[in-house]
Amino acid sequence: FYLLKNSLVNNSGVNKNKKLYFKGLTIFMLKQINSKVNTNFLSMALICIMLFITIVALSLGISFKKGSEAALEKLTPFDASVVLYTNGEDKNIEDILNKVHFKKSENEKYAICNEYTIGVKINQLFKKELQAFKDLQPTFIKISDYNKMLKLKGEKEIQLNNNEILLLSNKIKLMEPINEILKVNNKVHIKGKEYLIKNHKAIEENIYTYDMTNTYCTIIINDNFLSHSKIYESILNVMYSQNHREENNKKYKKIHDDSIKGKYESLNIHYLKAYSKDVVYDSSKGLTTTILFIGIYLGLVFLISSMAILALQQLSEASDSMERYRVLKRIGATETMIEKTIFIQIFIYFSLPVLLALIHSIIGIILVNDYVSRFNKIDIKFSVLMTILIFFIVYIGYFYTTYLAYKNMVKKNI
Repeated sequence: FYLLKNSLVNNSGVNKNKKLYFKGLTIFMLKQINSKVNTNFLSMALICIMLFITIVALSLGISFKKGSEAALEKLTPFDASVVLYTNGEDKNIEDILNKVHFKKSENEKYAICNEYTIGVKINQLFKKELQAFKDLQPTFIKISDYNKMLKLKGEKEIQLNNNEILLLSNKIKLMEPINEILKVNNKVHIKGKEYLIKNHKAIEENIYTYDMTNTYCTIIINDNFLSHSKIYESILNVMYSQNHREENNKKYKKIHDDSIKGKYESLNIHYLKAYSKDVVYDSSKGLTTTILFIGIYLGLVFLISSMAILALQQLSEASDSMERYRVLKRIGATETMIEKTIFIQIFIYFSLPVLLALIHSIIGIILVNDYVSRFNKIDIKFSVLMTILIFFIVYIGYFYTTYLAYKNMVKKNI
């Protein structure tokens, strides 16, 4: 807007087109617009920033809520999960839970799953440098354990041939390059043997309930391959009935709280954690609601404030310009010509900060969405459409009201 100051008329090109420049009240209209920008370029810049915040905040606030709700379903495939990190020691989840006097309930269904590591790094599997994850060791799960989890979730079990594997990953920064590799090659070598990856893209799922994605690269393989391997993590996944939900949630929360308080130090384990679906939902709900409220509140407040400032500036300017309209009337300008001039100059004045804000918002939304998508995929199409709808309803309402008020003021005083 500072660049437009003192140059809107000179650089617009209209003054070079004599036919257009001297047509009707074009000269007067351009001088009026130039005067408005000269006087209010700082406030217009501020309005542009406020509108930028409005569009970004509303778009991302709404999409974040929808994205979070969809993500939570994937993060919590089980009603509860208890995870023991063994780091290769000869321990498993059943033995540890017995030692802490954990009691299984009749209204619960369980499935135990063990994750193994075999000393293979991810770059050895794909024969391709994945620099950010070059030291990552993929984990392995027996197909029998994986099928127990599928059965617990009510899903169909999977059969693997001796030379077949499944590949799981839901960490976007790793999953996307893996999927690109699988497009051209779905075979890997593990311990000197070639295996066919049965799925054509990584299966996106958590292998236990947690408050974030927890599957970097996990391979489902036939049981006999892991018969002599050491357990890396031992997992108890649980489903329970709705009738005893609150009681069961408390049971698993106690395990988690006791672990944090150090009550299991005598067991000489690295860590034992427990999460329930309801606890994950409740903790996420507070953050999601807060972000949504801030996004909508800031967005609507800034939008209405910006439109109100633009409207007040125009109505204030109408009083200052009244003598100019009287002169136009005296030299023969018709009422239609004056109304057209008023409409165009208000439209341009309202549109300048809006157009600049829209351009900046497109870039801002793309950048923020790209960053957020590294952790959680969000579909922003719906929220952007909703934001545009809200934006233009308010914009058109304030613009048309301002035009009518400005026009009526001029009519009454000339």
